[in-house]
Amino acid sequence: MAVEVMNDSQLHIEYNVGVDEHGEPIIKNKNYNNLKTTAAPNGIQAVAQAIAGLQQHALASVQRNSNYEILAE
Repeated sequence: MAVEVMNDSQLHIEYNVGVDEHGEPIIKNKNYNNLKTTAAPNGIQAVAQAIAGLQQHALASVQRNSNYEILAE
């Protein structure tokens, strides 16, 4: 049986910066590396909201990007 182990994780925040000439939203991204692999979703959301509070644009999305290694037991 295989086991997965999280190697690293990244916080990805998207901001809504306006709309284009077709009325579609314009989204900008910001990535924060070295997110603790043990960070809980509630903590990640709280940090993202705190960071977004310092920005001039509205928060659109919060994502966690993680890399895993698959190991044989």
